Amino acid sequence: MEPVVNEARALEHPPVQSPPWAGITLPDLFAASVQANPQAAAFRWHGESGAGGVKTMTFATAERAVQRMAEQFGDIGLQPGHVVVISVAGTWEAPLVLLAALRAGLTPCLASPTLPLDAMTGLLAQAGVGAVVTVGIAGTLRPAERWRSAAAAAGGGRFVLAFGSRLPGGVLPLDGLFASAADAGFAATGQRVAAQPPVLTTTLVDGQVAVARHEQDGLVAAGLLLVVRAGMASAEPILTTLAPVSHAGLVTGLVPALLTGATLWQIPTFGAAAFLAAVDAMGRGHVVAPAAVQDAMVTAGVARGARSCILLHRPVAQFETRPAPGGAAGVLVDALACGEQGLLVGRRSEDGASTLAVGESRVPDADGALVIRAEIGPGGRIYLAGAAVPTRMDTSAGSIGVSETGLVCRTDGRGRILSVTPS
Repeated sequence: MEPVVNEARALEHPPVQSPPWAGITLPDLFAASVQANPQAAAFRWHGESGAGGVKTMTFATAERAVQRMAEQFGDIGLQPGHVVVISVAGTWEAPLVLLAALRAGLTPCLASPTLPLDAMTGLLAQAGVGAVVTVGIAGTLRPAERWRSAAAAAGGGRFVLAFGSRLPGGVLPLDGLFASAADAGFAATGQRVAAQPPVLTTTLVDGQVAVARHEQDGLVAAGLLLVVRAGMASAEPILTTLAPVSHAGLVTGLVPALLTGATLWQIPTFGAAAFLAAVDAMGRGHVVAPAAVQDAMVTAGVARGARSCILLHRPVAQFETRPAPGGAAGVLVDALACGEQGLLVGRRSEDGASTLAVGESRVPDADGALVIRAEIGPGGRIYLAGAAVPTRMDTSAGSIGVSETGLVCRTDGRGRILSVTPS
């Protein structure tokens, strides 16, 4: 396939009618797993020895925690449509808070606790935030203290809630909320959430916070593409080293786990010892990790035991043909993060070559609904369109986004992507 040089407007194709993911929300998927097997493990977190250890939560316990958190949002006066910043990085509470916000009809805005203070302040003002959920301590940082300062600088009137210790005055503690969830009897809500608020993700562009709006069924479409490319079957565990604070972190971890009813294994703070221990404990499953650690994974034998290894690439990135790891029983999948605008996914060929290319990716097959389309514009710029591409903040909900990614790629004569750099 020859690379196509076109203006962005060439990507504005009408969406396929009634794709299989239309109208599906993340709480819908979670509720289905809760009802199907409430005592199965939903989430598992592996921390370094002496820094949190191992935590496991069943779907039944997770359901109670999500419902309690959703009620807490209502208790402090948040109403459907209000924006709540979730800034808990890779901590074990992250997926629970996200699901609770969506169940309550709130618009979650995912933000890293490492954002500069002025960026936090700008985000609170820009997105009309009503509350922030964060943690007391993250490494050497004190996110709760910084978000409280940002809320004051942005004009006050916002709640700051936090997990963990060393919380400053004026911050509402949340630890007891989730701890008590394990003591109650199981009673699934059984109610479908009518609201379908988007999920907002954030990134720094020239020192300023840029916000991307992801419709929930678009996230489902992107996660479904990854499930297909990696060959994930029902309830096969997924171990991720990526924090659920970005589009890539969501669609390579939480969303596939919700789609397949799998246990999602997380490494809250990445460390080699915790990572290898988690891989050994998980057994045969799917591993998500930055592409930079591929060689180390091969040396440690991770690739041989996994059903698939999903390698996340962030520009600058090169895609050279390299042999598959010796003895690898599963498959290698390349996932290229185009900022917060989308994720290109390709399964490695038998000779170790990347299959990432310009063109269309569809689910369930070549004739299925369009998930994402990549084309090359003037100067090699990458443009994206499709259900999995976020809408711009100034467009109506549900519209199909057309986005310039801010990236430039080099392709071969067949349209395969050889390298990607920022423009």
